[in-house]
Amino acid sequence: MSRPTAKQFLDAFVCSFAENFELCKKDAGSWERIWKWSWDPFMLWKTGQPDLIDASVLAKTADRLGLGYYEGQPFNLDGAFYDRDYPPKWKFPFPLVVAFEHENHQRGFDDEICKLLSVRCPLKVGITYADLRTEENRPEERRRVLQDLCKIIKERFAQISGLVGKEPASEYLFLVGTEEAPYSLQWHALSFSASQGPNGPSFIPVGPLF
Repeated sequence: MSRPTAKQFLDAFVCSFAENFELCKKDAGSWERIWKWSWDPFMLWKTGQPDLIDASVLAKTADRLGLGYYEGQPFNLDGAFYDRDYPPKWKFPFPLVVAFEHENHQRGFDDEICKLLSVRCPLKVGITYADLRTEENRPEERRRVLQDLCKIIKERFAQISGLVGKEPASEYLFLVGTEEAPYSLQWHALSFSASQGPNGPSFIPVGPLF
């Protein structure tokens, strides 16, 4: 079974986001319309994409990793990737290869973190956003948001580790897109293995400013 690492997922995700971003930026006004009204089709959905792209960011990420993509909220997750040799036979794919949660604002991300920590899967990915456009001291506010999310991840990881056994080989990847200017994102990533835990790493910027 194909099992991508957190780094492989991150590379495929950033490449897929950049590809869709460049396609949409070619037409004046398209990026703004997607930002306001079509973000889920741009990021998540397998159908109903804006005219300028043929697949969402996560659908392209799955394809780059050679995996199938199930978007129907399996186990109440926002989506999951599965091995194409084992297509879904019921209402959800099994076994999961990648489980992910996508939350449009970091204020609701705590619940998504708890869900990911509760799923048995080789790679668990959480994606959220922070709007920093109106912050006078944007670097300081960015640091605060990322530190707060890091603290929540560490606390929740410690809680669940005290209740259930860890899967040492499983990995976690958390992605935060900070809105630095109107219709502009900077991605930040935090990744760790279950055996390592989130105590050492912190969020780091990845890719260009989109």
